Amino acid sequence: MIRPVRQDGTIETGGAFVPILRPRVLERMGSAAMQRVVLLVAPAGYGKSVALRQYLESTSEPHVRYDVRAENAGLLGFLRGFADALSELAPQARTTLAGAYERNAATASPGADLALWMDSHLQSFRGVIAIDDLHFAQEEREVTRCLAALIERTKGRVQWIVASRSTLGLPIGTWLAYGESDLAVDEHDLRFSVEEAREAARSFRLSVRDEELHELLSLTGGWATAMSFALRSSTRSVDLRSVAASTREMTYRYLAEQVYRGLGELTRALLESAALLDHIDLDVLVAAGFDTALSLIESLLQRVAFIYDEGNGRYTCHDLFREFVTHQFALRGADAVSAERRRLGVVLQTMSRLPSALRLFADAGAKDEIEALLQEHGFDLLAKGHADVVGAALDVVERTAISPLALALRGLVDVNAGRYEDGERRVIRAIESIGDPNIEALLRLRLSILYINRQQDIGSLLDAIIADPQAPRSAQLEAHALLAVDCVRKGALHQAQRHMDEVETSLARIESGELLAKLLQRIGLARFELNQPDAAKALFTRSAEVASENALWSLLARSNSALSNLALMSENDIPASELFAQRAAFAASKAGDHFDLQTSLLQLLTIETKRGNADRVSAIERELGQLPSGDRTQGVFLAASQGHRAAWAGRLSEARRLFGSVVQRQPHPFDRAVTQSIYALCLALDDLRVDARTAAAQVLAMVDEGDVRPDGVGALYFEAAVLFCALVEVVSERHTAAVKILKRPAVSSHAAMAQMRSCVEEVLRISRSPQYSAPGFEGQLEAIRDFGLGGYARFIVMAAAAVEARHSSGTADVRLTPSEARILRDLAQGLTPKDIASEMGRSVFTVQTHIQNVIDKLGCHGRVEAIAVARRMGFL
Repeated sequence: MIRPVRQDGTIETGGAFVPILRPRVLERMGSAAMQRVVLLVAPAGYGKSVALRQYLESTSEPHVRYDVRAENAGLLGFLRGFADALSELAPQARTTLAGAYERNAATASPGADLALWMDSHLQSFRGVIAIDDLHFAQEEREVTRCLAALIERTKGRVQWIVASRSTLGLPIGTWLAYGESDLAVDEHDLRFSVEEAREAARSFRLSVRDEELHELLSLTGGWATAMSFALRSSTRSVDLRSVAASTREMTYRYLAEQVYRGLGELTRALLESAALLDHIDLDVLVAAGFDTALSLIESLLQRVAFIYDEGNGRYTCHDLFREFVTHQFALRGADAVSAERRRLGVVLQTMSRLPSALRLFADAGAKDEIEALLQEHGFDLLAKGHADVVGAALDVVERTAISPLALALRGLVDVNAGRYEDGERRVIRAIESIGDPNIEALLRLRLSILYINRQQDIGSLLDAIIADPQAPRSAQLEAHALLAVDCVRKGALHQAQRHMDEVETSLARIESGELLAKLLQRIGLARFELNQPDAAKALFTRSAEVASENALWSLLARSNSALSNLALMSENDIPASELFAQRAAFAASKAGDHFDLQTSLLQLLTIETKRGNADRVSAIERELGQLPSGDRTQGVFLAASQGHRAAWAGRLSEARRLFGSVVQRQPHPFDRAVTQSIYALCLALDDLRVDARTAAAQVLAMVDEGDVRPDGVGALYFEAAVLFCALVEVVSERHTAAVKILKRPAVSSHAAMAQMRSCVEEVLRISRSPQYSAPGFEGQLEAIRDFGLGGYARFIVMAAAAVEARHSSGTADVRLTPSEARILRDLAQGLTPKDIASEMGRSVFTVQTHIQNVIDKLGCHGRVEAIAVARRMGFL
């Protein structure tokens, strides 16, 4: 191998190392990119990262690249790195990570569930997402579940390129079977060809004979990294023969040793320090004492093939060479490596790069440095999504006596990871021994949220914060707000008012947007529980405004969800309720809060069910089915919506079963009343009249016992339940009973209920007189639909259809006894009941009873109408 000699007598090395462009590989990747998922799978050193970078540079599609590193190995670390890579595209993914992870850590499949959260931040992106070096995180099953679920959710929007050393955990078979992916671009595709090796030699200003080039290719197996190293360092094929018969790694180690041996002492020291960092960071290296770091790196670029210039001052060291350097450093002894990690950790800490500093301290076993950093920044690191880093550092600290601070942090790490019982136990012990009023208040508040979710008492836990004069004022206000809601629910209204007054008089002095939004939301909830809708609405509206301004997605979701409930139940404003529920769903998705997302979807499900929109109801049911939920409330709402859809489709038996299973499990009295009234109507429509009347009677009793205020919360739905009960009697041909129900004082004066009452009266008239034509009946139904109650209109139409079907069936459904038929003929001939009684030898009372039976059977109002109907039906 021969290199040119410069005029000054130095050897021409080919300049800064730049990997050659390989059109053949780019063409192969372009072919694979005809599918939605591109797989780039090969062992280390085959040039996956270079091929990926060159392909992305060649595409005109918008793209994002995520380089997975060793610190991204767990699910939290993987998502943190992913969110960092998406920082320009989706900046709020990073700010919501900690909360989203904590809310989903204890689910059956946190990876798949967190994919839903990440997808909400990718909704506006159309382009390519490339993930390089996935193998660093691939051992964690939840990481690959998350990635597979995210790839599935982004169909039609995002193309994915995944580069890794293996396919472990990825659903390759499914992707291939459904045409989502082509065969992976693998080591056979990435091996250097003769022409590519020749082009590499030319780029290195190296003259090499074809026979030696072929032998190098044979000895290295076309392994891109080994070929580049050999050519760059002018390693001859004869020097490789002794190791090539061994393993591929031995070939590489030999080449790396040849390069490493030729470096100066300062350059080796710089590489050893750089190998301990997340990546080659010139600022850190300069701060660590390598004043000439830039010139040393530039020199390496001119001489070797393991440093890459990524642009913008970023440099990357090849993973294999990093591993080699780390191994060489380790040969000097564990103490030397630990000392350098500790030194670099201190440098990073002074530069406020705390997570990286903490990782190095943990790797070095630097207990004192860890404790000092955690004392000052531990809770902040947890809040910013570094629970895994804090946990690893605590593993070092906990090898000796555990301090109260370490106990507190470990408890919160456990809670963050979904290990609630362990976390609770440790937090309680920390509260008892911490001795710091600020940390104690923080722990008490954190534990109180856990207790609220479990429906445990929080009184003594929070009273201690309020009673402690050294506790932060912000923590005391949070305690007051939480206790206000708790006291309202317990019926301790005087105490609740005291807590609300304390908070409301302090609101104007609060500067923290997060604290203000939180307090407004909680006091709003207390006002709502006290049935003070106007005050609650004002508080929730302000909370939503502050939360929106500060991108506090979880608080925004809860405030909008509360506003949706108020609009639906107190203002009977279905469009407004839908708008707030949609906003809540959007915010909950951004927060990764699947419970709040479920709540908002259930609100939308209720709204669309009331509207009678079967297709939309079905779509929301599918969305709910994708959420992780052990909440029984979801099952109640789903069964009710499915019951409505079954009834609308004429599957009355299925509808009865579904309604019957949930009628007593509805969340509010007015929900129970209207659901049971619809259940009763389904019974009547299915000709189970006795059961229908029994169910309707229970509804009426419920309304009477409810002490419903006109136009109060739920009044509209109580009134709808009463009107459905009237329809039950109409369908059951008990017209007098229906009239009696319709004469009851109206529970609600809402215009929608006036229209519904009018429609029920029309159905009653149709039932009593087959010849009655209801003028404007469809217009009244349309008015009901306009109010957002198209589902109720559907049931009215079903009842009217059942009545008309009974009329159109003719005499087949009407059976007159011989005595009734004779009395009907006599009445038609003009005889009076007294005359008929005399001829038949019966009492006038008996004849009048028969006449009333005939009138009822023919569905008429009186004798004249009955005679007219009997003539049309062929009885006369």
